Amino acid sequence: MKEEEGQLLFTEDLSAGFEVVAGAKSPYTIKKGSMGFYILRVEP
Repeated sequence: MKEEEGQLLFTEDLSAGFEVVAGAKSPYTIKKGSMGFYILRVEP
């Protein structure tokens, strides 16, 4: 897998759905105090 093939998604509220984190590069650093849910989606 190449870095540009992955997509990082984030939400603070699971009922609201996930949004793409624009400009996320590997390794991705989460700001201290950020709470939520992340998904790394890899395109086949």
